[in-house]
Amino acid sequence: MLYPYFEQDGVAIYHGACVDLCSEMAERSVEVVITDPPYTDRVHDGARSNRRLPQIRVEGGGPMRVIDFPSMTEAQLGAAFDAIAIVAARWVIATTAFEHAAKLYENPPNGLRPIRTGAWVKTNPMPQITGDRPAQGWETVAILHAGAGRPHWNGGGKPATWIGPSAQSTTYPTQKPEWLITRFLVDFADPGDSVFDPFCGSGTTLLCAWKRGHKAMGCDVREEACEIAAKRIEAVMRQGRLPTDAVARAKDVQATLF
Repeated sequence: MLYPYFEQDGVAIYHGACVDLCSEMAERSVEVVITDPPYTDRVHDGARSNRRLPQIRVEGGGPMRVIDFPSMTEAQLGAAFDAIAIVAARWVIATTAFEHAAKLYENPPNGLRPIRTGAWVKTNPMPQITGDRPAQGWETVAILHAGAGRPHWNGGGKPATWIGPSAQSTTYPTQKPEWLITRFLVDFADPGDSVFDPFCGSGTTLLCAWKRGHKAMGCDVREEACEIAAKRIEAVMRQGRLPTDAVARAKDVQATLF
């Protein structure tokens, strides 16, 4: 049985695999899943930069691989999303490699329906260090829904396109920007919904969910990631959350910028 690595004010982090945690959860026990699972080995190996992240060892003087955790095979992705499909009550939103998004669309787990494949378009993409090909300026967003009923989201008729900058000055290699996760919450989560991130990494989804008043739970197989997420969330909790109306106004203004 998994026990919380961190638990405070409606946020819980577990150190372990999402398949194991999901097996201990009740069916349809979380309304919204927002997550960023590991990408393919091609993406991980190709993610190289001259920027040195503090927790990654530098080897040699040239561009270095900046993703220091294992990639995910299609089989591993399928097993993870089969487990997620059991506990998700409504939306499953995942930033993924396009190969993984295609697999989820063509062969969805039992209990999940592919609704749309969206995109996060970056306004400040990482330049292509080798210079021999165009840089990658967007990431795929897989959008799936649990259950057979008509899906509902809060975005009306707008497209599944989120345009804005990537996170800057981070200490975690694949950290998603808070504005992006907040927009996912605004678009797909209703007040009182619980939020689950089965690949929580540095805790951005849990942090943004807490700021908006949601109960949130996440897990990660790397204890280092759990520790980073716990410290980050605890630091923000000490500052207190803004009133809900203030958060909404701030995000509405931000949405007009991106």
